[in-house]
Amino acid sequence: MSVPRVLKVWGCGVLLASVLAQNLTAWAAPPSHSEGVCTVSAAVDEETDEVYPVTSCIHTDRQGSSYTPSFGRLDLQISSRGCFYMGTRPTQWVFLELHRNGDLTYGWAPNGRPGGHRVVGTAPRCSWTGVEREEIEGYVWSEIGDYTHQAPQVSFNPAYPRGLVGIETFAALGTPAPWVYVSTSPYTGRSLRAEVKVSQARIDWDDGPAQVFGEALHTRLTGYPDGVASHTYQTKSCDQDGPRCRTGIGAYEIVTSFVWSGWYAVGSGMKTLRIPSTYSTDAYPVTELISLVVG
Repeated sequence: MSVPRVLKVWGCGVLLASVLAQNLTAWAAPPSHSEGVCTVSAAVDEETDEVYPVTSCIHTDRQGSSYTPSFGRLDLQISSRGCFYMGTRPTQWVFLELHRNGDLTYGWAPNGRPGGHRVVGTAPRCSWTGVEREEIEGYVWSEIGDYTHQAPQVSFNPAYPRGLVGIETFAALGTPAPWVYVSTSPYTGRSLRAEVKVSQARIDWDDGPAQVFGEALHTRLTGYPDGVASHTYQTKSCDQDGPRCRTGIGAYEIVTSFVWSGWYAVGSGMKTLRIPSTYSTDAYPVTELISLVVG
């Protein structure tokens, strides 16, 4: 009579714990976040009847681009649940033999390489559930796509190149609507929710502190005549020395940026997405009106 798989996995975990406690001087810690996570399954060549590994990977490089397995050498990872997968974190586990049923015989070596290794045991392949903590964020990033790459598109009044000393310059810009995603995890079937949005719009006029506009003010970034983003320059920009000049610059450099916030949740656990700000830069010359007495 065959032993139920759950019992086999449990027994392997108990045996593994016992062997490690007696023989190993170092224990590979539970997996931490890595740049890539791969599962390995067994396939059989129909002609030669040989077993060969089939690797399926996902990226977590936080770039939002399509996945290509471009990260470097993959090392064997033994999870805290006693199953195996491949990742970029260096370990001392050694990949020895993949069996027809997908289980792996593995060892441990001080240098993480075969030769001089100790045979420790056999582990089943991790399901995506077992490593979801690492790979699910990569999946969320692949769904976000280019949304978080959007940079502010801003216009000014007076328009370039007519900035004037003593007269308000107004900025108008729109912020993208929040990106909301509701689906199920392709690895566990649990509910998957995510949201990304612009939490702040910032304008650095290159002449004093930056202005920061929270979400409540985004709809009021409408420009002239009553928008909330405006600035009055007191000094004109000049390439060379001259009266009433801010010398050494031919134009003020106005930097407008989006500050992003985001999160995702699988089931009830929520994780924060760390998203770099995006920005645009505009050269804005400022001159002055000079009154002349004529007649």
